[in-house]
Amino acid sequence: MERKELSLALIFIISFTILLSFPLNKAFAIKDVWIEVEPNICREAATYKIHFELEKTLNVHEWIKIIFPYDTEFPEKFPSPPKGLCDPQSVIVDYEERSIKFNSHFELNPDIPGYEDIIITIPENLEIKNPSMPGEYTILICTQAEPEPVESKPYKIGEFDSSEIEISVIGRVIGREGYYQEPPEIEIRCTNNKDAQIYHNCDVYNKEFMPYKGKFKLPEGQYITRVTAYGKFERENIGTRSITIKVDSLKPIIRMQQPKEERTVTNSKYFLVKGFTKAQVFKTFGSEKRKIDRFIEIENVNLKRVTQVKTDFKGYFSYDLELTEGENIIIISCEDEAGNRTTTERYIIIRQ
Repeated sequence: MERKELSLALIFIISFTILLSFPLNKAFAIKDVWIEVEPNICREAATYKIHFELEKTLNVHEWIKIIFPYDTEFPEKFPSPPKGLCDPQSVIVDYEERSIKFNSHFELNPDIPGYEDIIITIPENLEIKNPSMPGEYTILICTQAEPEPVESKPYKIGEFDSSEIEISVIGRVIGREGYYQEPPEIEIRCTNNKDAQIYHNCDVYNKEFMPYKGKFKLPEGQYITRVTAYGKFERENIGTRSITIKVDSLKPIIRMQQPKEERTVTNSKYFLVKGFTKAQVFKTFGSEKRKIDRFIEIENVNLKRVTQVKTDFKGYFSYDLELTEGENIIIISCEDEAGNRTTTERYIIIRQ
């Protein structure tokens, strides 16, 4: 009898041992966790896409907890995730642990089926910022049914790319209203990346982007132009920079109709001075028009009197100038918006 009880006990122990050798089914088993981070640059707010596979069904009333690397930066006030990601009312943020816990409302009904690939997207506007140092990182996922964290495959965070395009304007004379009275030189470079290829365009030369081959000078003329440049390195674009430059290197043109000659004799105390300013081509971002300088100064040096005269829309001006006995020195001048000035002199002599 004792031998029979011992045999039964031995059979029970062996059976229990065999039972324990088989894994117990879990309600929610996660495997193959991997991460997409965009952008994967240090200190940048990023969109996290967390991929994993479920071996069993996930009940929609369970919670999921995502634990980020400790160096991950969370916003001071965590905003509500968008609808469809999870139930905003149930979000719990643990700043100390750098984790987010939310219920698993993924708009799936009623349960997430087993053996399915799941993607949880944590968007950039939640302001979760990547760790401050480059390297490989992992995140952890756990659930209400499976509280033991599951570690993801490593994902990489790279150095912050501080390369950017710089456009320098090298000029000596700047007139009024920000105009260069002498065409400046343009120099473009890519900071922190001397191997980047730079492309640029400027509407006074070309409308298509061309490889940058070194410093170049803008042409003479009157225009407002835009210089745009971008860099390229290993199929990646490096920003785009654009600046506006105003150039007016041409002086106004005055054509005198009266007095036409340099020296004129009259017997009148008043003399009608008249003439016109010649229209010149002015370009704005490649669009061409004719521009007239409309402000004239007429000075009688003898009387120490300066009179400002405005031309009509065609550029014509006239003024009845008072004279003194003898020789009158008359200076007629025109100054454009940029400060370029043209001056011409006439001598008018009164003889009774």
